[in-house]
Amino acid sequence: MSIVERPPRLAPYDMFQRYLSLRVPRASKGAGDEINRNGPIIPFALNNYLCLTPKYGGADQAIKLKDILLGLTWGSGPKAPSLRSRFGLTGPELMAVFCGKGSPVQMETALSMVDFVIREMPDKLQKQFPKLVQLGIASMQDMQPQKSVLIGLDCNGFVGNWQSAAGFVGVSPENSIGFWPNRGKRKTLDEIHEFDVAPFADDSHIVVFDEVFHEGGKVYANIVQSTGRIEGSASSGPQYTLRHQITPTATPGEFLIHNNGTAYTSVVFTSAKKVKIVSSGFRDMPT
Repeated sequence: MSIVERPPRLAPYDMFQRYLSLRVPRASKGAGDEINRNGPIIPFALNNYLCLTPKYGGADQAIKLKDILLGLTWGSGPKAPSLRSRFGLTGPELMAVFCGKGSPVQMETALSMVDFVIREMPDKLQKQFPKLVQLGIASMQDMQPQKSVLIGLDCNGFVGNWQSAAGFVGVSPENSIGFWPNRGKRKTLDEIHEFDVAPFADDSHIVVFDEVFHEGGKVYANIVQSTGRIEGSASSGPQYTLRHQITPTATPGEFLIHNNGTAYTSVVFTSAKKVKIVSSGFRDMPT
């Protein structure tokens, strides 16, 4: 028998495009203590990988920026409200943004807040965080280059946020690697579908299949993920690569994802990687 599952509200490729096309509203001072958050829209492409784990780069500077932003207030009087509350952000949401876990909406809101602080409160921010000056960050757009990774997305962050946006209940950007191997595992190549999730066998990474092609007994997948890029590439973060061949291993339920053989590939697939492939909840899963 099989469990018939609904299609997702949002495909992985659409989520990839969403992160590369953030729309950040410019905020400005209003009357009194008000903040006008309906200014012109600033485009922002999220092209950085950010992960708390030191092995994968760490997020020390991003966490420091987050802590500074959490401490800012806006308004008159001895009990002025937090600035983040003026932007509708909770503390955990701000934490998610600067730990590689933010959703597109959370990132847009946090970037709007950062842009406001850089323009309207530069003395406070630059005194507490001189790294901004060292990195040449004079505007929110300066946070896009890879050399200044203060905001970005890790692999769990992409897969978990895609799952949430797509309508799957029970997974978050914090638990996707550990969560998915406990779901129904694909056992053969024939079972692999689009929207399946592939955690690495050593739990070091996770990707999702946007499209899967069964051709002449071989299986290929277009992969969406967030990770670093090969040396010399301009950016990292959310990525989309085409036609990676998937082959079985001698261990049932484990597969290899191969380099797609093109001039550009992500850093994690410069060699074949052993993965488990599991149902995301958006296609039939044999039981």
